[in-house]
Amino acid sequence: TTAEKPVFPTFARGVETVARSLLAQCGGDEHCSAHFESIDPSDTLSELYHALEQSPANSSKCVQMMQNREWFKQKIVPLLVTPDTRILIPPIIHRIARCNAEDIQILSDFLQPPHKDDLPWLSTGLYINVLISELCGDDAALRGIEPPFDMLLNEAQSYLISTAAVAGMAKPMWEVWPRYQVDSFYGKYPTDQSIPILFLNGDMDPQTPLYGASWAFTHYQHFPLAKFIRVPHAAHGTFFDSEVRNSDIPCGMSLTLSFIHSSGTELD
Repeated sequence: TTAEKPVFPTFARGVETVARSLLAQCGGDEHCSAHFESIDPSDTLSELYHALEQSPANSSKCVQMMQNREWFKQKIVPLLVTPDTRILIPPIIHRIARCNAEDIQILSDFLQPPHKDDLPWLSTGLYINVLISELCGDDAALRGIEPPFDMLLNEAQSYLISTAAVAGMAKPMWEVWPRYQVDSFYGKYPTDQSIPILFLNGDMDPQTPLYGASWAFTHYQHFPLAKFIRVPHAAHGTFFDSEVRNSDIPCGMSLTLSFIHSSGTELD
């Protein structure tokens, strides 16, 4: 995987990469692909968007329930976060395309607008404060340098599943938000090469894309006790959400425990 410094406006690319990988896995699976005329659910989803955008009044009720591309993507993206929920995405696409009476009922329930109190613990203000002050930092794209922010936003809007919502919010908020002062450790990396360091990153992680983790590891790759493990099929929580056959202990947890118990010399 190419190591690339993560720039916040390009975050949507990492999400789309995971989404495309998921749909490609469905296309390569005999049982999953059998539910799609074109085999590849990406083609089916593209056709549904085309119908929605070109002739919504003449489209099926299921297509009309998608509202618009960006609204629908915001309903789908959260499902990518865990292995248990991301497997729902191909069936949702299939039900929209088929659109029988049962599909209409199920999609009506799924595509309902969220209730205001669904996430009472989520603070939008705190999220924006951290996002603008630390995650955006002095990103060149937000300052209108390279790559052009508008180009990145247009790119995100064309994606099949990754949403442009956060990227669309970032630039105007970045220009006016009173960012807090970061501490002296911001953007710094340890220099003590005796420290055992274990990097675990799922190759299906939509929240911390693999290319960003690979870039971060370049600061540690010369440490004798630093290791980078790409966990196959794992999503964001590699410690818990990384299945392994013939064991009740997740792969990420097993790797971490063996690393700790051996002081960084062994991985199992």
